[in-house]
Amino acid sequence: LVKPQFEAGRDAISKAGLLKEPETAPDVASELERWLVEDMGWQSLGMIPSPIAGGDGNVEFLLAGVKPEDDA
Repeated sequence: LVKPQFEAGRDAISKAGLLKEPETAPDVASELERWLVEDMGWQSLGMIPSPIAGGDGNVEFLLAGVKPEDDA
């Protein structure tokens, strides 16, 4: 579960804990997916908006990934 309000950084969050610019949520989530693939070496199986909104109305995403087996 990707919660963009926790990944965006303090400057992007309101005092209420919501993204100041909610339209940036997909970009924030995509950056986490990029990190998973490029920096951690995982394979992304895809990301979709969560069908259930966060309790405070934040848009959240479901991200599926697979860690490759070592070639040992």
